[in-house]
Amino acid sequence: MSELRQPQSMEAERGALCAFFLFPKEAGTMCAARKIGDSHFYLPAHTLVFHLLQKLWMVEKPIDLASFTSTARDEGSLEEMGGPSYLT
Repeated sequence: MSELRQPQSMEAERGALCAFFLFPKEAGTMCAARKIGDSHFYLPAHTLVFHLLQKLWMVEKPIDLASFTSTARDEGSLEEMGGPSYLT
């Protein structure tokens, strides 16, 4: 039996990830309160990006494009996310 997936919208996913980059404190708090997690993202690259954003938010690390890209590179997931050009 195949796993049921929620309806997806790549634009909505990108918007949510963008909001996390622009307003990390607020977006992180909202996601935690509403129990939004990795499974809410359809595109695997978006799942990886959200997972790392959430991880950084939970340990109160800075969330900006430069530090995020550096952390993703250090963890070996940057290319799976689509590389630096996709993140920008």
